[in-house]
Amino acid sequence: MKNIKNIVEWWNSISDVEEKDIDDELINRLLRWKEIRRNLEGVSTILDIGGATGAFSIPLAKEGFEVTHVDISPSMLEVAREKARGISNINFIEANACNLDMFQDAQFDLVLNMDGAISFSGDNASKVISESCRVAHNKLIVTVSNRSCMIATWINYSLRSTGTLTPAVYEMLENGYWNKHQFPENEDMSCSIPMFKAFTLKELENELRANGMKVIANRSLGSLSHIFLMHLRNSELRINDLQGDALNQFIEISEKYDIEIMPDGPGSFRRSGIIAVAETSGRQGSFA
Repeated sequence: MKNIKNIVEWWNSISDVEEKDIDDELINRLLRWKEIRRNLEGVSTILDIGGATGAFSIPLAKEGFEVTHVDISPSMLEVAREKARGISNINFIEANACNLDMFQDAQFDLVLNMDGAISFSGDNASKVISESCRVAHNKLIVTVSNRSCMIATWINYSLRSTGTLTPAVYEMLENGYWNKHQFPENEDMSCSIPMFKAFTLKELENELRANGMKVIANRSLGSLSHIFLMHLRNSELRINDLQGDALNQFIEISEKYDIEIMPDGPGSFRRSGIIAVAETSGRQGSFA
């Protein structure tokens, strides 16, 4: 995989802030939990690809599921192992999500691939999706970066760094790709990410279907929180400070907003802004 060393170093560098919520990150994570919860019936084994410091894998292991946690970053895994000390039903593996040959076809009842493992693989994103589908026995839940949001983000990077719209903006607009070394102007942009792929809903659906999956949900994730942040400028209120009933109510209305009002919205300001659930009942043939 191209740029593998830079990618590992980048993930290692943020392991200490992986679960520190900024802006609407808490909202995004709780919305993902809602989708996970509704897909746990009949599940015994779970694979968490790109599990980072264990925000999902460790709580699921504590609930009794047999969990395998995969990540490319030794630093992320070090933090996760420390947090999971004393939990016997979770296994940690350092691996590149592009190649999960250590696992059999359809080995896990539920496969999670949340946040970075797909989108931060850049032009290898399709390989990561394919491997995620291959090892799923029943269902797969993925989140990916939302191109609708990332276009605005790349315009911000470009204007702030160079005062103009660089070729990278148009690459993100047309193809959803970023590679630090693709254009000479990229070196001047204040983006430390080595490589990246942002999706539209249709792109993600097509990728899942191409791997024989039946897509049962595919929508933006957290668009209301993104829009709500615009109303908090010069306000003392922080969206991640919501607690109790106010937080629960916000999560409920956010999910309803994603499903009924803006399923093709920009997604949350931070974290992955598209979520999809797919099942293997639509799979044709074998991966053998």
